[in-house]
Amino acid sequence: MRLAWLLTTFLFLGCTPADESAAATNKLCTSDAACPSGLTCGKGQSDRAQCVQRCFQVGPGPDSGCPVGTFCVIPPDALTEGHCTLICATAKDCQDRHPSLTCKEQTQTEEWALQVCVLP
Repeated sequence: MRLAWLLTTFLFLGCTPADESAAATNKLCTSDAACPSGLTCGKGQSDRAQCVQRCFQVGPGPDSGCPVGTFCVIPPDALTEGHCTLICATAKDCQDRHPSLTCKEQTQTEEWALQVCVLP
């Protein structure tokens, strides 16, 4: 019984924050208070008015510092820091989170043959 409780607690604590971050990535926001812990409301040209998590290495998922299902994009106007954005298949995937986003392949995503949510 105690082992089951420990495993449940570990899984709950280990998975929930990442799942919450992935689910909130790119959601429309007006302030940091609208985003879950660990995410901020973007104010830059490429992350404006959307909940984002900062990352430092281009690529998909945890290896890049992003939740599963997201991709670390470092915009041209950023020196070293980027943000995680949703990996998508259609524009609807993005617009369900933020009406201004579209789904596109970027130069940074070509290596992985992925499309991500971006502002036009």
